[in-house]
Amino acid sequence: MEYEHAAIMEVGWDPAHSPVSKDFNPLSTHRVRASGINPVECDLAWWIKNLSRGEQYVSDGNPDTITVPAGKEDKIDKDKLKDKELIVY
Repeated sequence: MEYEHAAIMEVGWDPAHSPVSKDFNPLSTHRVRASGINPVECDLAWWIKNLSRGEQYVSDGNPDTITVPAGKEDKIDKDKLKDKELIVY
């Protein structure tokens, strides 16, 4: 049987880059493991506690916009924006 990977989810160590980031690789998408009964280093609870506000991404809720903090615009691959508006705050 033949198959093709559309994405590979790598479990465990760090949050994923935004799909419009120059560093985003859909064939190696990082994700953070959910916290279990006994939280461990690098699980969701650990990341929430250890990420600075400047490192966090919070969507503005509008699917037609991509929002980034000032100084991070250079990390965006503008070709991936398609018809979305880039908002810098």
